[in-house]
Amino acid sequence: MNRYIFLIFIIALSSCEKTKPAFEVENYGVLREIMMENKLDTYISLKDFEKTEHFYAIGALKQLTGEFIIIDSQPILSKASNGEVIIQRDHNEGAILAISAVVHEWIQVNFDTPIDDLASLQTSIKAMAKTQGLDTSKPFPFILEGNFSEVNWHIINAAEATAQNHEAYKKAGIEGHSVNENGRMLGFYSENHEGIFTHHGSYLHVHFVNDSITKMGHVDQLVLKEPMVLSLPKSSIE
Repeated sequence: MNRYIFLIFIIALSSCEKTKPAFEVENYGVLREIMMENKLDTYISLKDFEKTEHFYAIGALKQLTGEFIIIDSQPILSKASNGEVIIQRDHNEGAILAISAVVHEWIQVNFDTPIDDLASLQTSIKAMAKTQGLDTSKPFPFILEGNFSEVNWHIINAAEATAQNHEAYKKAGIEGHSVNENGRMLGFYSENHEGIFTHHGSYLHVHFVNDSITKMGHVDQLVLKEPMVLSLPKSSIE
């Protein structure tokens, strides 16, 4: 009898090992503490993730001096200087806020729903994620690729701000408006992180980079009229 019980245990254990979550979202820093309490100290170093494969992340640089996006372990950092976008392609910075995930496998699906704003994107992303078997009660990353009809984005710059609030930090940096520009967006969806890594009233935190890598920033608003490609992480891997 003991032999049969042991065999059942081994089979059950083997089955559990075959299927495991394909990704796990992690976050560093708290958005409301940064914006409301002016806590601008460095939380992590991007160097910590330099050798992590299939790493995806977005966030704000130390002291709110810029933005960053990391796609498949390749970093793109942006800062504002005298009204110009300064792009940096290394891990030699600290971050005050970061949302990340290691994703080994993505599922690509056609995304042809017209989008008028971030709120409608949020609704569509949730619906598409459910279709692909993702648990939308837990945070997950996504990537949008294609021609973006309109994107309002910004690069934050607290160092040159005239006041200690989010709008002042944005105005001290760069507020961009891209029209019919090819590029990618990396975003994170979560229904449980308002004030932590999404703003209150939103379940999304999204960054945009154009294909020529001359513009990169936090997405404030967008319009999508053309068909896009949406990438979602596989819900599990074997």
